[in-house]
Amino acid sequence: MTTVLVTAVGGIAGYGVVRSLRAARPGVRIVGVDTDPAAVGLRWCDTGVLVPPAADPGFLAALADVIRLTGTDVVIPTHPAEILPLARWDAPPVPIVVDRVELVERAIDKWETFRWLCEHEDPSAIPSAIPDPSPTVPASTSFEELRATLRTPFIVKPRRGSGSQGVRRVSSFEELTEATHPDPGAMIAQRLVGSDDEEYSAALFGDGSGGIAARIVLHRALDRGGWTRRASLASPAGLDAVLERLAAILRPRGPINLQLRREADHWWLLEVNPRISSSTSMRATLGYPEAAMAVDHALHGILPTQPTLRAGTVWRYVEDLVG
Repeated sequence: MTTVLVTAVGGIAGYGVVRSLRAARPGVRIVGVDTDPAAVGLRWCDTGVLVPPAADPGFLAALADVIRLTGTDVVIPTHPAEILPLARWDAPPVPIVVDRVELVERAIDKWETFRWLCEHEDPSAIPSAIPDPSPTVPASTSFEELRATLRTPFIVKPRRGSGSQGVRRVSSFEELTEATHPDPGAMIAQRLVGSDDEEYSAALFGDGSGGIAARIVLHRALDRGGWTRRASLASPAGLDAVLERLAAILRPRGPINLQLRREADHWWLLEVNPRISSSTSMRATLGYPEAAMAVDHALHGILPTQPTLRAGTVWRYVEDLVG
């Protein structure tokens, strides 16, 4: 019996992996870990274990103990904070569904992602800068320069973050000061591109050499917290060519998630999530079982073939659990 350890099972991505893996591989034994004893996903796993947060110096040692004691065969991380330490883990005891260190380091930092795209002269790079009202941060840009190059309003958001968290629209010096306090160097300013109703989430399964083994694109609507509340299977004109071009640059190995916006006939890359993202259960409902794909690839080197997808719309809603 294969034992899969899923991290952060109290989060949307974590329990989404658990539930979709249950549907695709009923015989798999699932070990769930989380930092919170009240995490709902722990109740859907065969074994639930508490671990320290990824920022704790003892995180990897604690995870190694859980792997050893539970007979885990493969680990699927789901929390953004875990991806980099796991990618940097020199000798993990079992395969981990995480990409190579260079991709993870550049993907989790939106400024580094922007620089990467610029190195390849890729047109999906959103005009960006490090914002600083003064400026006092090296290589940063003042409000007047930002207004001239990005136009107002422009967007300021954390360089490291996901799910549209911490995004601010800025139209004045005062708003820039507030948005970048207390650490301008941790933020990125970007041109405001497209609109909320032209946002797409693309999940790719990369072959590690720049090719795409499988893919699914969702046209999504966000809630106020930045999470996908509704998603529909989509195949917008021109996007496949953009995804293939980006895959050739990033060369993902396994699952990766790209967030994009369309503006007229132009595609902009909002962010890269080098992991299974929070919409994974929605994708599974539409015929894209990426958790099961990831297990097969990590354990047996099997690249998936493109699945037959089910057209439809998926809604995310709140559910109660009594225990």
